[in-house]
Amino acid sequence: MSEIIINEAAAQNDIRNLENAKNTLRDAASAVTKLMNTAAQMQGQTGNAIQTKASQIASKLEELSANLTGAQSAIRAAVTEKQEQD
Repeated sequence: MSEIIINEAAAQNDIRNLENAKNTLRDAASAVTKLMNTAAQMQGQTGNAIQTKASQIASKLEELSANLTGAQSAIRAAVTEKQEQD
């Protein structure tokens, strides 16, 4: 059986990087919301099409952010578990 080594500093750096990625996704979600609001004021089917696609993108951004939160939690759990074993 091989020993698993978890570098806590590297894990914390990974968590920070994931948080930065989540912030980028939040900024993108904000831009998509603004786009949807602008599209809602448009006449014709172009506005509807933009709203539909923007809504799909907003949902995907939320999903990605949730996945990043899950990854952060998994890293924290792994570090905690390893600390308890040591």
